Amino acid sequence: MTEGIELWQRNDYDGALKLFQKSANEGNIKANILLASIYYKGEGVVQDFGQARVWYEKAALLGSAEAQGALGVLLSKGLGGPRNYSDAVTWYKKAAAQGHVGAQHDLGVLYDKGEGVPKDSGLAITYYKQAAQQGYAPAQTSLGTMYDLGQGIAQNFAEARNWYSKSANQGEPVGQTNLGFMYFEGKGVKKDYRQAVTWYERAANQGFSEAQLRMSNMYLAGLGVHKNVVQAYKWLTLAKLGDSEPALNSITSIKNTMSQSQVAEGDRLVQEFLASHK
Repeated sequence: MTEGIELWQRNDYDGALKLFQKSANEGNIKANILLASIYYKGEGVVQDFGQARVWYEKAALLGSAEAQGALGVLLSKGLGGPRNYSDAVTWYKKAAAQGHVGAQHDLGVLYDKGEGVPKDSGLAITYYKQAAQQGYAPAQTSLGTMYDLGQGIAQNFAEARNWYSKSANQGEPVGQTNLGFMYFEGKGVKKDYRQAVTWYERAANQGFSEAQLRMSNMYLAGLGVHKNVVQAYKWLTLAKLGDSEPALNSITSIKNTMSQSQVAEGDRLVQEFLASHK
């Protein structure tokens, strides 16, 4: 393994792959996972989800929770072969039983949406909680959403805010946006537009289009910030680039209210943002 990694770092991909494959075929779990990851990402090789499946499955059969969770993802998304929710759930459950947070969360999502399994909000919450209590930010957001909407559990804005705050403070953009919306609406907290802007902006700066759209609305209305059509246009344009349908529908109307110099400044700010977030 060490020699293979050294060859990889020297860009000798062929030599490295041969050594990794030798180790993998000898039952080295790390080598199997490394090979799977290489093919999954297309690093030094042509991206090949089918090969990723092969090597993840070998490691999964050897008991690796990481590989079991990754194999579940490939199976549930139909990457590298036919979509197979039944097998995905099987592997997710094996990984989840070992405490793998990604698998626990992904299982929760399947039960939450009823994808490949009967919809079961109670089971979704069970799996979300398992991952959330281990500090997994996406699961904390998902659990917060269940409390926020009262889905499968009694609606509880305080609990929703608690879990959104945990994920938001880890930088999870959906949690940040949802927390911002709680302050915007005054759900379980005192209405506070400045706090809403704070959390929207953190998510928007990560490229999350929903938060960018909300930032545009705050600048248009002058809520929590000084009214500024140029900033509103900047955030709306960025949301449009992220394929936000509301932004696509609104960009022309806001542009029609602006002078040429305002549009030019807005476009400059968009390019500045994109250049600094490559």
